[in-house]
Amino acid sequence: MEGYNAVIFACGQTASGKTFTLVRFHSGNEDQPGIIPRAMKDVFAHIRRTSTREYLRCSYLEIYNETIYDLLAPPSAAATQPVQLIGQGILSPLREEVVTSLKSVREVMERGKRHRRIASTDWNERSSRSHSVFRLVIENRER
Repeated sequence: MEGYNAVIFACGQTASGKTFTLVRFHSGNEDQPGIIPRAMKDVFAHIRRTSTREYLRCSYLEIYNETIYDLLAPPSAAATQPVQLIGQGILSPLREEVVTSLKSVREVMERGKRHRRIASTDWNERSSRSHSVFRLVIENRER
């Protein structure tokens, strides 16, 4: 919250628990949320405690067969117009949505999850077959 970038990266064998560990949003057990829900909870708690000036927006993308897709775009748009890298760290078109609570983050991630490409493998009946990136941008603006 003091201007530093942070990344959480998980890699491992199919079905080793990467998505479960990172994304798990109270799926039946509120005592064991994933890393992303825990981080978002801390971010929103910090904002409530310390400031009247914060602005949060997020994006959610998928990398599949070396092509980038916007998981928040309508399915027809995402399928016809892959995201392009147009500058250092700049992706276009990539939808960003304002989030104001842990609930809104959960809704964005659930919507994006429904757009991911999945297929069965020898290891997992519903493997994503892709990599995903959830990005949260925090700006210090009047709330």
